[in-house]
Parts: sequence; C-alpha cells; structure tokens
Amino acid sequence: MPINLSPKVYTRFRLDPSARQLFLAACLEAAKHLQWDVTYLSANSFIARDRGDITGEIHEVIFHIIGESGEIISRTITNNNSKADREENSQVIRAISQEFNHVWNSHNTPGGQTHLVAQWQEAIAHYKSIGKDKTARNNDFFKNILGIFIPGKGYEVTPVIIGLNVLVYILMVITGTNPIDPSVADVVKWGANNRELVMSGQWWRLITSAFLHGGIIHLLFNMYAFVYIGVMLEPILGRLRFIIAYVLAALLASIASIWYHDVSSVGVGASGAIFGMYGVFLALLTTNFIDKHVRKGLLSSIGLFVVFNLAIGAGGNIDNSAHIGGLIGGLICGYIFYLSLKKPDNKSLFANTNFLACLVILAVCWFLLRSIH
Repeated sequence: MPINLSPKVYTRFRLDPSARQLFLAACLEAAKHLQWDVTYLSANSFIARDRGDITGEIHEVIFHIIGESGEIISRTITNNNSKADREENSQVIRAISQEFNHVWNSHNTPGGQTHLVAQWQEAIAHYKSIGKDKTARNNDFFKNILGIFIPGKGYEVTPVIIGLNVLVYILMVITGTNPIDPSVADVVKWGANNRELVMSGQWWRLITSAFLHGGIIHLLFNMYAFVYIGVMLEPILGRLRFIIAYVLAALLASIASIWYHDVSSVGVGASGAIFGMYGVFLALLTTNFIDKHVRKGLLSSIGLFVVFNLAIGAGGNIDNSAHIGGLIGGLICGYIFYLSLKKPDNKSLFANTNFLACLVILAVCWFLLRSIH
C-alpha cells in the first residue's frame, strides 16, 4: 500500500504569530516524552514516528504550521492498513495532544518558553548537520510514488486498476496515439464509448471506455482521485465489494453517457467509475458505520470534492452525465453494502447484498437502454 496515502487524522491549534516556534518546540518535547523517533526536522516542521503498537502498525506524525494554525497529522505507514486505521490514528492524535498540552502548560512562563525555543533552535542545527532536514522527505516522496503501484494488505485492487489504466495508455502511445491529445479515431479504435456503436452490438465499449483516457493529464488527474478514494475505501469494502462497485459504477456511467448524448459524442475515462467510488463512500458516511469522530470532516471534504468536480464538469468537454451516473451507482452500492458491512460475519448476507447491488444497477441500466431511441 502507498506509504503516504493512508487515511489521516489531524488536529489544529490556533496560534499567535509569535508562538509558531514555541508550538513546534512544545510538540518536539512532547514527541520526546513519548519516545518517538524524529525522522525529519526543519525550521517550519518536523516528522516523528512512534514505536508501533501490538498489531505492528507504525504511525508517522507530521507537525507543521498552516497559516495562523499549528497542525498535527497522523497517518499509518506500515502495510497492514486494517479497518481500524482511522481510529488508531485518532488515538495517536489524542496521545500527542495530551502530552503537548502538558508540555505547554508546564512551560507557561517566560523562562520556560525561552528554554523550549532554545532547544528547538538547537534541534534545527543538529538535524541540518546530520542531513535530516531534507533527505527524509525526498526519500518518502519516491517511496510514495512507487507505493501507488504496489499491492498490500487492504490495498490490492486499487493498484491493479491503476496499473491497467497506465498500461493501456502506454500501449496506445507506443502504437502511435498522441500522448497529449489523442484523436477521436484513435480512442474509438481502442474502445471508446459511443451510442451508435454500443447500440449496434459493441457492448464491450461500456467497460473498455473506462480504461481509456484523453491524454496524460486526463489520466494523471483521474488516477490521483482514484488513489485518494481507493486507499480509504478498499480496506473497508474488501476486494470483492470494491471490484463490484467499480465495475457497476463504470457500467452505469457509460450507459448514462450514451443515454444523455447523441450519436456524435465519444466518451473515454475512468472518472465515471471513480465518481462511483466516491458515491459509495458518501453513502457510508451518511450512516453510523464510519467512526463519528471522523465522519463529519470526511463527509464535508468528500462532498465538497464531488460538488466541485460536478460544477467544473458543467462546461467544456467534460461528460457530467457519466459522472452523475457513476455517482448514483456508487450511492446505491454503498447503501446496499452497508447492510452486510454492519454484520461482517454473516456470509449469506454478504453474498445477498453483492447480488442485490448487481441486480439493482443492472435494472437501472436496462431501463436507461430501453429509453434510448
């Protein structure tokens, strides 16, 4: 699983401009009290890792300044990526926040604050002298990029789908397709979605079009959005539900596109399927399945992402009908999957809800196809 893309939990402290160094100094002292290992430190931020818990999970905590606030972010960096990831990160945040408050209050005198800041300045000089003011971040960057393509526990389907999308793009470019702005003829040859071709019997285009992209920028944006949702959602759904949701969302997105557009329209891209995965997550966030401490923040951020992208898609050559179709498909799957996610040990319910999701989405697809003239 990608090292830097696991679910994150954060907290913020409102700061006076004069207290920024003091905030980082107190955080560093708190991390030392907890016996965490500092892996990176510069004048404006530092990163520390705990010693791991009984499950082997290791958490990386980032301390930095954002505007007028000091922010602490916890994320899991090991490959276990259990469903309890977010709660574990919440516990890490609670532990460091409690220790931070203790350090802050115990040094709440001019002399105590001066001592903390002096220690911070010494730490900056020390970590610069041993090369940990830049190297750690640079190494993590390359590990994160490679980690996107590496399957791990709870992150198995997402990298495979990413790999397929990238592979198809590379094959298209190798065979002569323009890497920036492919022609309509080229994408149609590779399996783009089109009402006339689909209705004439080329039904496979409803799925193949979800693995084609209109250039490198289109591919990168879609894969970025997919990694973000995949790393959070796949550990929750598991392999089979994740695959079912992705394929059904892709199918409904493609059918919604040919239902809405005329025969001259040609569609490609994974965004309909990706919107479906965001729809699944939105559905779960409106239930009590996700921990209430993180549900509100995630609902706001995911909801804003969806609304913002739909607004962008209202103009230009973006196929919002596919986005909306995929989103609706994802919402349907999410609410149906919720029934079995509540009872993970009920195997028959697991099978029945998977079947029901397929049945409902296929019924919607059939209705849309029947209404195409």
